[in-house]
Amino acid sequence: MIKSLFTNDQKYGWSSIDNGRYKLSIIGSKTVVKSAVNYFDDFSSGNYDDVAIFLNTLTSNFSFIYQDESIVISAVDRISSYSMFYINTSDTIQFSNSSRLLAKNYKETLVNSLSLLNMKMNGYVLGRNTVLKNIHRIGSGEFTCYDKNKSELVINEYTSFFSNKSITNSQDALIDELDYITDKVFLRNINNAGGATIWVPLSGGLDSRFVLCKLLQLGYDNIRTFSFGIPNNYDALRAKEVASKLGVDWFFLPPTSEHLESYYGSNDRKAYWEYADGLYTVPNLQWMYAMKKLFKMGEMRTGDVIINGNSGDFITGQNTPFISDNDTFLDVYSMIIKKHFSLNTSLLNESTNKFAIDSISNSINNASSQDPRELMKLYDLWEWKERQSKRVVNAQRNYEYLGLRWELPLWDKEYFDFWKELDVVHKTNGSLYFKYLETMNLYGLFKKHKPFMSRWPKNRLHIQLIGSMIKYTLGASTSQKYYKRLDWYSNYQFLYQYIGKTKFLSKHKIYRGFLPHYIDTWLDENIINNKFVNK
Repeated sequence: MIKSLFTNDQKYGWSSIDNGRYKLSIIGSKTVVKSAVNYFDDFSSGNYDDVAIFLNTLTSNFSFIYQDESIVISAVDRISSYSMFYINTSDTIQFSNSSRLLAKNYKETLVNSLSLLNMKMNGYVLGRNTVLKNIHRIGSGEFTCYDKNKSELVINEYTSFFSNKSITNSQDALIDELDYITDKVFLRNINNAGGATIWVPLSGGLDSRFVLCKLLQLGYDNIRTFSFGIPNNYDALRAKEVASKLGVDWFFLPPTSEHLESYYGSNDRKAYWEYADGLYTVPNLQWMYAMKKLFKMGEMRTGDVIINGNSGDFITGQNTPFISDNDTFLDVYSMIIKKHFSLNTSLLNESTNKFAIDSISNSINNASSQDPRELMKLYDLWEWKERQSKRVVNAQRNYEYLGLRWELPLWDKEYFDFWKELDVVHKTNGSLYFKYLETMNLYGLFKKHKPFMSRWPKNRLHIQLIGSMIKYTLGASTSQKYYKRLDWYSNYQFLYQYIGKTKFLSKHKIYRGFLPHYIDTWLDENIINNKFVNK
């Protein structure tokens, strides 16, 4: 009988297979589960290279752990959309889909002080760490092999958002290839949906619009959309225009401050955060209110499918900074620190800056040159490993918690492989992606379709006008202070309303955005006297 080294928390919905020769616990599409079973039916222990080849054939999103009498193999997909945790000490080796369950079973309370600093500065923990010293998380594109006879754990990488290739084919040829790949991915999503209602969270941006148009182009007609936020925000206004032109259902769900504050202080929100945080990130609340309201209205139902545009802006190069011939690794580190380590500016000092540089260096240690193209790829490598795989993809927990299924077409295998191998000339400022959208021009919504957008709602555009005047007369620094003070009135007001205006005003000078306030709440609820409290 095989002794199990996996602790399954059933609320995460994993399937379990025990055929006597091996045990397999897995989450993913039916196709992924079938592929894994077929592979492990013929598996020969010790053939690790073959494992990496197999993992690179899997599409969609997944995580699993295989166990036989001599070996344990655990793996996550290319964006670690489903987490796998492990504890590995001198006398204990155990895996789980729940870090909190591991902490409870093994009475782990000791906090990793550097991870705690990450949580405060970034909103998530870097590397394979969690906030607990002895509990770790398998990174994106990785798998582990544990040899029971040798008591040895080896961590392997089977894919990465970094390639030494720099494909420079003609733009026309790449557009044709991209369209073929995109259709292949979306047809798979449609097949997985199996006729269920697909919901697209619709913003005013290109990515969600593209997802919606592609689903319609490929013939799926059971589609509904929704938007959220405060009234008159331009994302919702543009989303309404798109939905109207395409003839699909669209719901706008503006919250009230009272509802948001009530939910934030509720046991339901606390339970959701405990479900979603993994002890490595502060969970996303962006869509929760809107979807809960759709359920209450009877419009959204358990088993419906969410397909969003995450993370089209990142993977297609729209967010990659320009790096010149004169820039060095230190300049790249500075760019990352400025964008990703500065949620709480009061934490920035010489010591934490060195800590940040060391953290970044550990994550992108395969650098071999100062070539600006490679530096741009390394910047993307860091963001893929850290923010995208932890903070951004964590939004999928919103859906699961409410009983929804989901797909991430813009992170699927073929899409991932296509963009990582492109030369940066095709990715800079999203150049190829934007040209592709304009060339396809689905339903006339992409070519020369660049409607006005603003951080400020339509009825508050005077804030932007005054800010521009301040910048012109008093300088950028003064205008930024003005904007920070008035950010309560921006499109993101509903995300601040969870914590209330008093808390916003108390920290607006040193906090960037709403997330640091959520971090404060998470720390208050989980860390007491530098010890983890597992409630």
